[in-house]
Amino acid sequence: MEQLKTIILERRKSLRLTQKELAQKLNVSDKVISKWETGSSLPDITLINPLAEVLGITVSELLSAKELSKPVLNEEVNLKIITKFKVLYFIALGLFIVSLLIFPFGNYLVTKNEEAIGMILIVISIIFLISSIITYLVNNVWFRGLYTKYFYRKPYDLVFYKYNLVVIDIVSITLYALTLMVNHLAFLLIIAIVISTLIFLGKLRLVKSTMHTLKDRNQLLFMIGLYLFSLLIFIFAYLYSMQWLTIIVAIPLYISITSYKFYRLDYSN
Repeated sequence: MEQLKTIILERRKSLRLTQKELAQKLNVSDKVISKWETGSSLPDITLINPLAEVLGITVSELLSAKELSKPVLNEEVNLKIITKFKVLYFIALGLFIVSLLIFPFGNYLVTKNEEAIGMILIVISIIFLISSIITYLVNNVWFRGLYTKYFYRKPYDLVFYKYNLVVIDIVSITLYALTLMVNHLAFLLIIAIVISTLIFLGKLRLVKSTMHTLKDRNQLLFMIGLYLFSLLIFIFAYLYSMQWLTIIVAIPLYISITSYKFYRLDYSN
């Protein structure tokens, strides 16, 4: 019994179709075809008939694949799994926020000669931060590994994608706030560009790990343009405003502009 990815790959090659050509016939992106052929995702139920037709095989032949040999067409969304992911997500997020609140207070006490209490708070802050990171990573690996085996993965994908985008944005705000400690404009600009690049690449990786797709190169260029424009806002605010005003206004504005398109990407099976 062949695997679905093998059936799709071999039939496409026998028809001398590229991934892009097959994608156009099914009205999906070539990245979606790539994910099917590597086994990282399965076609949506609504695409089974047109896919079989394009590949020149029967629906029965397509559904005879090893992954589809069990009855999954009527699969229901497991809300318990999604709820557990959300609960662990908020626990990790809460630990992270608490660590950010405790650390500066502990550092303040150290500068005021309350070193014992201050150091205890700093250690607690570090423990909370490490716990937050471990909880977040374990939760992501568990949830991602669990739902990718499901035939109908869209509800899980949407939750995984949006919640991880929020995490990236929260980390972004924290990193940009920390850059305000840099007094030299050139160093600040270099650090801000590095952070922007890493965040942008991180979001693109998140897009590729789910079934969200960029429509074309123009959409990608538009998003890069938003990043550059937002970076100028951040630098301008740093030069002509108080630091707290930059944190409260400029950084959230920066994150909002750069994240807007990512939250509105198309989902394609």
